[in-house]
Amino acid sequence: MSLSLEQLLDKYVPVKNPEGCWLWTGSKTKKGYASCRYEDHTGIVHRLVYESFTGPIPVEMEIDHLCRMRHCVNPAHLQAVTHIENLRRGESYWRNRTHCSHGHAYTAENTYITSSGTRACRACRFERSHRADNWKGNVRPGERTHCPQGHPYDKENTYFAPRGGRRCKECNRVRVPAHNSRFKWANGALTNLDFQVQQFAPAVVLDPAVQSAGDAIDDSGLQGATETAIQKQL
Repeated sequence: MSLSLEQLLDKYVPVKNPEGCWLWTGSKTKKGYASCRYEDHTGIVHRLVYESFTGPIPVEMEIDHLCRMRHCVNPAHLQAVTHIENLRRGESYWRNRTHCSHGHAYTAENTYITSSGTRACRACRFERSHRADNWKGNVRPGERTHCPQGHPYDKENTYFAPRGGRRCKECNRVRVPAHNSRFKWANGALTNLDFQVQQFAPAVVLDPAVQSAGDAIDDSGLQGATETAIQKQL
């Protein structure tokens, strides 16, 4: 049995300050909007709240959060606006911000412009790259002292790949011979006639007279003698 909207609000909005945000503690969409299972379908909570407390959403209108908190479901913070107005308010809000979401100031040294034309925080980018590059004990690739196999990255055991990455000479010495041996075995298996005959050719059982006739002649006359012996046998 699905819960009513009032029950959902009581369950997922622990604090309902009339003048503050009603922050949704339940599930959210990828963009951060509150979502829930309501009447056998997944609904956006702030739209459901607006329709329940204010009225139907006008055609070609969107619900804008006046508080700029996407998971806020306080009906006093929701307003129906056009798509253009919703975009304008959002751009104005982000343009006037002085700090990023993690509290870093948008200074000249800490700000860069992305390919889409928006501001971005250099400190946040550094932290993201640091987390992504963490490897075995939170050590960045440029700070590693040993390869994954435990060989030291010293002057004698290190070379640089065409793209600039460090490589281990000891690992390369082990890897290349193993690759070459497998390659040679594959070529030998494909070109060795004895291997092909042994593995794939059907067994041929000859009469002893045919076998002795074949053994008595040289290689040049093997085919003719064998055919003659087989005809005699038939």
